[in-house]
Amino acid sequence: MVLELRINKLAAKSVAATVLFAACALLVFEIVSQSIIGALTDERVQASRDVLAAAANQFPDSSRLHARLARIAHQQSDLPFAESHALRAVQLSPFNYNYLLLLASIEESSGKAQSAEQLLKRALELAPNKTDVRWQLANLLLRRGNIDEALEQFQSACDRDLRLLPLTLNLLWRATNGNFDAVDAVACCDTKARLALASFLVKQSEIEKAMSVFNQLDKAARLARPEGPAFLNALASCDLTRARALWANTVNCEDTHALILNGGFERDIAKEFPQFDWIIGQSDYASFKVTAEEARTGSRSLKVTFAGRDTTLIDGEVKQFIAVRAGARYRLDCYAKASSLATTEGPVIAVRAVAMADWIATTKQVEADSSGWQHLSIEFTVPKTDSPLYITIRRKPRFSYDEPMRGTVLFDDFALTEIGDAR
Repeated sequence: MVLELRINKLAAKSVAATVLFAACALLVFEIVSQSIIGALTDERVQASRDVLAAAANQFPDSSRLHARLARIAHQQSDLPFAESHALRAVQLSPFNYNYLLLLASIEESSGKAQSAEQLLKRALELAPNKTDVRWQLANLLLRRGNIDEALEQFQSACDRDLRLLPLTLNLLWRATNGNFDAVDAVACCDTKARLALASFLVKQSEIEKAMSVFNQLDKAARLARPEGPAFLNALASCDLTRARALWANTVNCEDTHALILNGGFERDIAKEFPQFDWIIGQSDYASFKVTAEEARTGSRSLKVTFAGRDTTLIDGEVKQFIAVRAGARYRLDCYAKASSLATTEGPVIAVRAVAMADWIATTKQVEADSSGWQHLSIEFTVPKTDSPLYITIRRKPRFSYDEPMRGTVLFDDFALTEIGDAR
């Protein structure tokens, strides 16, 4: 009896050891298998089609292997082979929407657009919040001519990722032969999207529609987004006069009749929206600021303080774009007051077209005379060019080196007057 019990215990231990060994072997096999599959399906690792096919035969239940093999075969235009492995991947992992997207692409390439659409709609049911699913479905619907359904999916995709909007607008514009309602429907739910649509329409020379879209937004929304100034810049390159009017409406500028706005610097400049007000930049040679220290009229003027550094060069740091008629003749007036100004050549007020290398006109130099306000004036004819014109403070010496410029100059009361057509 004792011997029998000992034999039974030894047998039980042997069975347990065998089972444990088998479990460990299976675990090791699974770990090795997953490591091999993981390496072969890593998109960063190059693997030939033959190697993947051999692995798929060795591990026939790996959806990842079948999917990668299908992608490579699709890229090589072996559509039947790609379709069989994509189908196998879907069968093994029916809830993985990525495999449905892959199979849909292969089906469409094979001319089975209806099947592809059904697969994409299945994928959308599995992943309703995935932008790439809606994007792929929208494009397929557009190619199939189902415009209304495509618009719905494009809108949903763009709502989730606004980076898709520019491409979407281009696709729809071409596919619908410039149908405004189509692009308007896609960019309908977000201020940034509406501004992007307005800029897009300017590029298509649809100026009236672009302005209408922009005007539908309240002024606070136009001012709050960086796309607002970008739109006005785009519009100004096509129609400076109307861009100026839109700008004035947006920033509540009342002196829109003046050819130079805010000529006395009395109104605060909207820093993010300065397109047709004074644009004031920075310089290594001078500082620029609107000051209430002294003014010729009103309470403020522009103060330029020269740093006394190297050969002083100022060219475009302070400027304002002007809306003028090609071929018309104008007179520019302003006033300057120097204080402790030490220079061999004083600054001037200049008129220039953006696309022209030469200056159209410049006033006389500001003199180092501290006795009072100096009147600067110049007459000029606007050249026949589509390039916008601007006025600016400029100081460019005749020689490569001259004495550093020191002191300050106040500028005030800029005015531009049309005096007739050129003869």
